[in-house]
Order: sequence, then structure tokens, then C-alpha cells
Amino acid sequence: MKNISKLVVSKNDGRQVGYVVDLVVDFETFVFEGYVVVDEETEEELFVALSDCSLTGDFVLVEDATKLVFMPDRKSLIGKRVCSREGVDLGVVKTIVVENKKCKKLVTEKGEIATKLVGFVGEDVVFVGKKKRVSQKMFSRVEREPIVKSQEIKNFEPAKVTLSTSYYIGKLASEDVYGFNNERIVLKGEKITKQVLEKVKKHNRLNQLFFAIKKD
Repeated sequence: MKNISKLVVSKNDGRQVGYVVDLVVDFETFVFEGYVVVDEETEEELFVALSDCSLTGDFVLVEDATKLVFMPDRKSLIGKRVCSREGVDLGVVKTIVVENKKCKKLVTEKGEIATKLVGFVGEDVVFVGKKKRVSQKMFSRVEREPIVKSQEIKNFEPAKVTLSTSYYIGKLASEDVYGFNNERIVLKGEKITKQVLEKVKKHNRLNQLFFAIKKD
């Protein structure tokens, strides 16, 4: 999700209205509909439709702030556990792959799952294998060499990811967080400051930071 953490700016008055924290995807069709944007001042989560946005490098541009509407209940694929119909744990969704305005893959710490194989998206769990039986061959590389190398999430419990700036400040990292080139950008035991948070946002690692910090 390369647009996560990008600043959202109003073209009408040049005002920074927040930053992207998630992508909104229709769970039935997997069509990419728009962005979840956090207003740093109010910490509210807002929705802006893809049709009202344009991208220019580091920014997501909207005509004006009125295009963002209040979003009382965010539905996200990030953080959901993936399970086969046979009860095999396929990992937790850490990111998604979008191509041509449609979500094509779910990426977990164990591998990649094509959305065409997803049968049902539940409140906490994504079930795979309703339309087509998921063979062991599909995930045969998981134990020997993961398709997607990523940090291991230990003791995961489904939770709403509240990605506002004030949530992170002052908390301690319980594990390392790695950047684009696999360099450590947050060290285990490090206290999260505004400077650290800005570095994490530049590397699009807000979701990874959420699971890495020590919960109260």
C-alpha cells in the first residue's frame, strides 16, 4: 500500500487536511473505493472517494476539504487473520496489493493470497477456499522460504488500528521495525517521539509500528 502515510492536501486552499492510514476496499468485489484519512487535529477518521483524489508524488490531492466525510466505522483488511476452510492458519494481513483500482492480493507474514480465492470476509477472519479448494502446494514455500519476508507478529489479537499521532507518542517499541531497504528505523525498546514517528511515516510503516509498540 504505497500511498499509506501520504499527506492529503486541499487544492482549493492548500491546507493539509490529514494523512492516509488505510485503503477502503469493497469486501464483496475487492474494488478499491478510496482512502481513510486521519485529521491530526481532531484525530477523526474520514473517508475520501478515489474519484475525488489525484496523486502527485508525495501527496494525495483533493479539490477541497468538503470531499472528506466522517467515517464512523472503518472496515479494513489490515489486521484480519486469514484461514482456510480446513482450518489452516495462513497468517495475518499486513498489507494489500492493488492493481487497476482493484485489490488483487492479501499479503500476510506467511505469503500472498489472491483475492479471487477468498470466499468470505468476516469481522475478524478472512476465509479462503469457498470457490476453489486451497491446496497445500499453494503454500508449500511458507515453511521453507516465505513468499513475503516480513516481521513476525507475536501474540496477535485482533484490534482496531487507531493511527493518530498522539496514540504513538511516548510508547515503547517491543520489537524492531524495518524500513524500505530492510534497515532498522525503530529499535526494540526505543521510545516513540515525533521525530521517530515522522521517520516511520516516510517509510510507510505505520501499521507495522502499531503491532510493534507495547500496549498499555
